[in-house]
Amino acid sequence: EAMAFAWVVPVDRPTTAAEDAPAEPKPADPVVAQAPVDLELDPDVPNAPEPVPEPIKDIDNVPATAHQPLGDVLVNGKPLAEYFFHGTDRDSVLFPFQVANKVGHYNVFLKVSGGGRTGQAEACQLAVARALYMSDRKAHVPVREAGLLRTDGRAVERKKTGKPKARKSYTWVKR
Repeated sequence: EAMAFAWVVPVDRPTTAAEDAPAEPKPADPVVAQAPVDLELDPDVPNAPEPVPEPIKDIDNVPATAHQPLGDVLVNGKPLAEYFFHGTDRDSVLFPFQVANKVGHYNVFLKVSGGGRTGQAEACQLAVARALYMSDRKAHVPVREAGLLRTDGRAVERKKTGKPKARKSYTWVKR
């Protein structure tokens, strides 16, 4: 049985004119800030290169999502396409975002174990749907109507005594 845990982190997206909240201007790279420079150029040397200030790492003011591209999905530390080879498995992991019209709005971090690849993909789908519901309550109705918040109750049937498998029987011999 596969088990998955998901973390969804909202991505800071620039707002459009249709949205009522104005977008705040942000630097292109929030991690690197320019240091003030008080160096003087020597006027006697022609074509002297201008001094380049050293970047200062300002880690305290950087949001956690600044280091990730928009809509990045990592499964056990690997990109989604690298972990799930089949397109149907990748589509099932991203299906909750398609239902809620939130594709690319979140960075997703998944930890999954057990089962096969398709079972892991379906476990990731449930974990993503639950995490999306917890982060955005407005997305609850379409996700619930699509049936993504329910677990698959099927389980492997137990082996019975006198049989090689759960229902398989040995070949019947008259004598």
